[in-house]
Amino acid sequence: MTAPQGGGMLTTFRDLEQMYKFAEFLSKSPLLPTAFQNNAGSVMIALNMAQRLRMDPLMVCQNIVIVHGNAALSGKFAIALLNRSPKYRRIEYRYVNGKDYTGGIQVVGHRSDDPDDKHPDYGTPITLDMARAEGWSSNKKWQTMPEQMMRYRAAAFFARAFVPEELLGMQTAEELEDVEISETVRNVTPKIKVAKLAANEHEQVEQDVSEKPVVDGNDGEKKEPEAEEKPARSAKKKEHVQTIQDEDDGMITEEEVNSLFAKHIVKSNKVDL
Repeated sequence: MTAPQGGGMLTTFRDLEQMYKFAEFLSKSPLLPTAFQNNAGSVMIALNMAQRLRMDPLMVCQNIVIVHGNAALSGKFAIALLNRSPKYRRIEYRYVNGKDYTGGIQVVGHRSDDPDDKHPDYGTPITLDMARAEGWSSNKKWQTMPEQMMRYRAAAFFARAFVPEELLGMQTAEELEDVEISETVRNVTPKIKVAKLAANEHEQVEQDVSEKPVVDGNDGEKKEPEAEEKPARSAKKKEHVQTIQDEDDGMITEEEVNSLFAKHIVKSNKVDL
């Protein structure tokens, strides 16, 4: 059985049928990654990619990584695609500070049509400050092997800017991992801020109440003011709760609501505590 021929497009039902039979044949191989074993549909997609890239189907299957349900290219495979591009005779990684990766890493492409290197292509410099600002450094790989991760990201940025056809518009596995982790960190941050705010507001309310003067009773004895809740408080509290939303899932804990609402009504003087 041979792989279907063509330029990578399924133009007829015959092509589709032929590709499916070949995909079924490959899916039974234990050499394929787990995501492709006994999964003819996924293998078909990999076969189509292999045709477009003009590469061996098994090699493509072994370098497609599933990250959070999305297919991505491995970082080393993206670099291999960049290196084989006929547009460049050489791909170079440069340290921005001329010493080491701590100053940043940049990809420089020496064009095939520019033998004198008068007009090389310069990729976006990838720095540790950029990784921290974008949240990539939350990925443990950035902490254990930062230079390698910077090379992967620099190569992906360069390829996407100058030879996007080599990547077929796909992201690398490292990019998807970094994005997922950074988004998780950003979604957790609002909860932390709201919790701290609620705690601070609660302390302030308790301080304001404790500093209120005592009230003289009819018997001449001093006593603490009674905490009487006006009927309007319950309705106002429900109305105020509706205006408080957490950036992550629109919910906020009851303790946070009570403390924030208490501070709100003290400032507005609508309810006496």
